[in-house]
Amino acid sequence: MITFPVLTFLRVENYGLFPGKPVSKGIEWDFKKGLCLIAGINGLGKTTLLTMLLRVFSGPFDLTGDGLPETLESVIPESPILLKTRVLRYFAQRVADQGREATVTLKAKFGKDEITISRHLFDLRLLLFAVNDEPRDLGANRQDREAAFQQLMCTFFDLSSFVDVLLVLHHVIFFMEVGLGALWDENAQRHLLRALYLEKDLAAQVAAAERRVVSTDSRARNISASAFAIEERLRHARASAANASEIAVELAAEQKLLDAELMERERLDSLLDELDEQRKEVRREYEQAKLTREEADQRFRAAQAEILFRRFAFPPYIYTHNASTFSETSYHRLTIDEKNLIVEVAAQLSFPSDSSTNAGFELKYAVRERRKGLEWQPDPSTTGAEAAKKFIVQLVQELTRSE
Repeated sequence: MITFPVLTFLRVENYGLFPGKPVSKGIEWDFKKGLCLIAGINGLGKTTLLTMLLRVFSGPFDLTGDGLPETLESVIPESPILLKTRVLRYFAQRVADQGREATVTLKAKFGKDEITISRHLFDLRLLLFAVNDEPRDLGANRQDREAAFQQLMCTFFDLSSFVDVLLVLHHVIFFMEVGLGALWDENAQRHLLRALYLEKDLAAQVAAAERRVVSTDSRARNISASAFAIEERLRHARASAANASEIAVELAAEQKLLDAELMERERLDSLLDELDEQRKEVRREYEQAKLTREEADQRFRAAQAEILFRRFAFPPYIYTHNASTFSETSYHRLTIDEKNLIVEVAAQLSFPSDSSTNAGFELKYAVRERRKGLEWQPDPSTTGAEAAKKFIVQLVQELTRSE
């Protein structure tokens, strides 16, 4: 038969939110028979105190990692879930020193037996478990100690699992304002009634059967979804098979068109190669004709230059010829006042762009004197300059007559 705990004693030590009055290490309270009322303004720690009583029994475990959910699922977990760090440090976050030295000790009666539970508020670590003031050795390992503690709680509550113990703690013993699922949540009501009114073995069997049903339903949904996808693929495959003959005819026609296009492309590629060779040959002929014309132009201009310079009436003393610039320089010797003078006449041809037009030229002259033992020097004398100018006038007149 299920048994509910009756709280008899509470002690909270070294927790800043409950310093005690007068200020001491904490608070102690003996619960008397009858109604026990906790009253105070907002922020004094009423909810914190009730949560502390709850966590003495639950330890660092609950129905989910976030504690009690707003609504329960259709099935509950097979074993309790370790609280997330944020929830586990609920009490540490409310005081400046994070409750590193804070402890809570609670005594409760289950029928004729009285148990004592002591936990560290910083991480809800189990410090002491005693029955009728006799400490029980639950093991050195923290995980093993919690597992042994949970098994003992199932024995004292006379419930099939510690998950059912958590259900009773949340919905019957500690009826918190944030956990009203037993009033409105159908799943919470069903799980709670199963835990309270069925025999332990039968309650465990029903919970296991519920989990199997949900698991089987989930697998069935997955299989149904897979079957639907397979059915869709099969339908598409059948439709494709029905259209296969029509597709084959279309493919054959498309293949013929493709073959014809490939043949036409080969013909055009061959024609393009022939035209490219013809273009190259025409280009070579053009370059050769261009070279031939340039050579003919050079010979024509050379002939023009030769004819032009033959018109000089006076035989030069000496002349030089520059074929690249079509220029010639003639040096004519004059003897004036027993001076050996040279009149340098430079003729520079100029050719227009049209080679059929007669070329033009210009004359430049200078008078130089050569004295014994010296190179030719410019003659600054008036006599030499006048003689050279007279020579040039005669030369131009001769050229004019020859034209």
